[in-house]
Amino acid sequence: MNFFMIFSKVSVIFLLILVGFALTRTHIISQKSRSDLTNMLLYAFLPCALIKAFQVPFNKLNFISGLKIALIMTLVYTSATVIAWYLAKFFTKDLQKRDIFTIGMVLPNVTFMGYPVIESVLGPEYLFYIVMAVIPFEIIAWSLMSNIVIKNGNNPPTVSVFKRLITSPPIIGITLSVILHVLPFQLPDVVATTIDHLAGAMTPVAMIIVGMSLASTNIKHLVMNPYLYLASAIKLLVFPGLLLVILKALGLSGPTLIIPVALLAMPTAGYTTIIASKYGSDATFAAEFISLCTLLSLLTIPIIVSLL
Repeated sequence: MNFFMIFSKVSVIFLLILVGFALTRTHIISQKSRSDLTNMLLYAFLPCALIKAFQVPFNKLNFISGLKIALIMTLVYTSATVIAWYLAKFFTKDLQKRDIFTIGMVLPNVTFMGYPVIESVLGPEYLFYIVMAVIPFEIIAWSLMSNIVIKNGNNPPTVSVFKRLITSPPIIGITLSVILHVLPFQLPDVVATTIDHLAGAMTPVAMIIVGMSLASTNIKHLVMNPYLYLASAIKLLVFPGLLLVILKALGLSGPTLIIPVALLAMPTAGYTTIIASKYGSDATFAAEFISLCTLLSLLTIPIIVSLL
């Protein structure tokens, strides 16, 4: 794939981020509205995007490929977590920051960036496979990753891991999507059209939320931390590059190669801040990590995707 073509498409995504950043810094919208926008995205736009991605005729080969992608991503997340956990020990002695480094180097921004970037660069036909890849992401994020943060956090959870999973909006959306996908009928036109409109709002709203997050961080402070650059390089280049080499060596191609590598090349997930805040860890440091990683990904995403 051509680097400059990919760069131009990714640049559109980053211009949307800039809109959110500018609107927040000029006080046209406030940080208080970020929570409402996030809830709107998680509980309306994202589930509709998931359902839309599955509103295609059932294809056994595509479904099997999706299951392979889910298995690959499960192995990738668990392996990357072990590597990141050891590397984080060399970055800082602060236990909470170590936890943030660990989950930040592993979790990709599937929800806010994976969907819009891959749809823009690769096309909407790949969204079906992203949905399959979201399943292990959600399970890992709300079990393994949250437990890493809980260990040194100040706010222990009040509900079980299982309840955290089944009440997660993406898991609910995925469940509905799969049910509708295997049923022998299509949604009525009026319902499908409504879902299409709501799904179409996900990309701009998601990017504006990312821009609002960037606007809330101390830019000067985050650009002066060399370990953030190192961790970001591992997240954005080393992990996806290594995965690309391994999957090609195994003879994989098509969606089973492209989707895992492209998703792993996304910047650090907003879940990092959400999990840090929820369980009393260093949420400010998490926001700095996400912000720098997101800025750097403008260059690294085209590099990785152009190799696919």
